[in-house]
Amino acid sequence: MINCDFNDCDIGIDHAKGGDLRVFGASMNGFTGGTFLSIAGGGPNASAFVLSGIRLEMKAGKPSLIETSGPEPKNILIDGFAWTGVEYPTAYSTSTTYSVGTQTRINNTIYESILNGSAPNFNNLNRPPATSPTWWRWLGDYVRPVRLGKQTNCTVRGAIVRGPFANVEGDGASKSSLTIDRCRLQYNEADTVVTNSDAVWRRSDCTDFNCVPLSDNGNWPNELTQTWDDSGTTFTATKLDVTDTASASGSLLMDLQVNAASKLKVDKTGKLFAASLDIAGGALEVSDTGNITMSAGGALLDVNTGDVTGIVNLSAQNLTLTGTIAANQLLAAPATGSGAPTFRAMAVADVPAPAKTISVTRLIGDIKVPTTYLLAPVPGLAAKIVGVRVVNSADITPSDTNYWTFQIINRGSAGTGTTQVLAATDANTPKATGGMNGGSGLDPYAAAALTLHGTTSNRNVTAGDTLTFEVTKSGGPVLGLEVSLVLDFEVTGS
Repeated sequence: MINCDFNDCDIGIDHAKGGDLRVFGASMNGFTGGTFLSIAGGGPNASAFVLSGIRLEMKAGKPSLIETSGPEPKNILIDGFAWTGVEYPTAYSTSTTYSVGTQTRINNTIYESILNGSAPNFNNLNRPPATSPTWWRWLGDYVRPVRLGKQTNCTVRGAIVRGPFANVEGDGASKSSLTIDRCRLQYNEADTVVTNSDAVWRRSDCTDFNCVPLSDNGNWPNELTQTWDDSGTTFTATKLDVTDTASASGSLLMDLQVNAASKLKVDKTGKLFAASLDIAGGALEVSDTGNITMSAGGALLDVNTGDVTGIVNLSAQNLTLTGTIAANQLLAAPATGSGAPTFRAMAVADVPAPAKTISVTRLIGDIKVPTTYLLAPVPGLAAKIVGVRVVNSADITPSDTNYWTFQIINRGSAGTGTTQVLAATDANTPKATGGMNGGSGLDPYAAAALTLHGTTSNRNVTAGDTLTFEVTKSGGPVLGLEVSLVLDFEVTGS
């Protein structure tokens, strides 16, 4: 069909049988709410339709370009389509004052204001059209120009789209799809296309009213598939080549977002920024001059039984390594004030022998009264106290009223220090509630671990420091007999 006019028709073309149809240069105008092409299906075979250069002019703003129904497959290409008429009004807002004749809508229902929003009527705020008939007049429901039933595959190309455009519905396995390609969208409402759960749509290479490119959109999953089947060919799945003659420093090669929040991005230098990075048993490799920078806000690099190789600089707010780090690689962290790890730099291949633990035992003797005991001198190296245990030959029963309290004080090299090595908690008493050994007191000849101070610096010692064992009491506790104290020092020097 060529150069056909369907004026004042209820239905321009009524297609109820299987078969193909080609329409070029057709128009339909003047009728309120007519349908240009109605496809009801029919026949066992898929039908194919090509509509080219179609123009609709509907005075009431309810043009219907195409409507499909029936279970048979239908393939439709609409190439070049435009309509004129009253545009779809904006949604009703309780904060807007509407003058006489102004149109608005609730969902797809159109209303017109019949009272002025200015004095002496003041305004029509908070008078929803559906519940205020004295202020509004019902004008009817908007009909979308493209209405696709099940088993319909439709592409609209090179069209001018004004207002809510399409309604796409599938039915279980009889899915339907719509593609809007290279169209100019003179409307930016979110309901341009409405689908049900069995229908998908995609918008690609479109512009807005001002011919500004729009990002591809829709509920169609973006999936790319390829087949690599030649061992002698070096394949590339996805390639983006950017010619950068001038750009801002913050320019990005890639930015993946969820709800407008960036989750993974790569800047123009190739630096990777990620909310978190989990390497599940794989290997993280970076070129000899490459850096990895994890974004702030609790970023986590989790090397989950994988390997880290080739990294020159690594900056991460949280770092978990359950795999290995290749030899001779430098791990450098920023200042601890930024929330970075406390390690500074490490040449893994040159790490000295593992730190050694030295145990020193001091015989305290019988404990009858509160007193202070001088411990053995600190070894002549920098060290950290990593464990303290106490053992005696008496059975000290737990009690919340009659108990000893143990503490170790680092007096420093001058003998005037007051740094507590043990935590000042009930865990360092034989109390029944919260005491050592889970509140079971001290068993004879069984070592009980004392709880260290939570601050690492309190447990660090250097050559020349003097330590004292402080014992205080509450009430009348059982005497400690033949008490011994064992301290474990982790040597960090050479």
